[in-house]
Amino acid sequence: MAYVKRLIALQLRRKIDAEAARRRKAATRGRASNGQGKPQYRGRFEQLRQEALAELAEAAAIYEQYENHHGLGSVHLNYAISIWTTATSNMPSRRRRPPFAWAKKSVTTS
Repeated sequence: MAYVKRLIALQLRRKIDAEAARRRKAATRGRASNGQGKPQYRGRFEQLRQEALAELAEAAAIYEQYENHHGLGSVHLNYAISIWTTATSNMPSRRRRPPFAWAKKSVTTS
């Protein structure tokens, strides 16, 4: 479930980005937004994120109880991707880099 919620959150992030780009484009053309139009997706994005993290915590507890290292590794991977998604959600899409690019930069600067 957490994986699916993360994918839905990514779709919401794309909608947020598209709406922000539309507003920027309208502002450069001198048109003011009336504040109406498409619904805001940020609240739903945050709700899905919280639900996904709670489900990952529950899965981690189950995998730890049964000493299932493969399942626990999947939980850690999905948790890290969820955190990365959240950390980059406020960045403009042109500034986002995939997680491996962040890791490569941190290794080369160390």
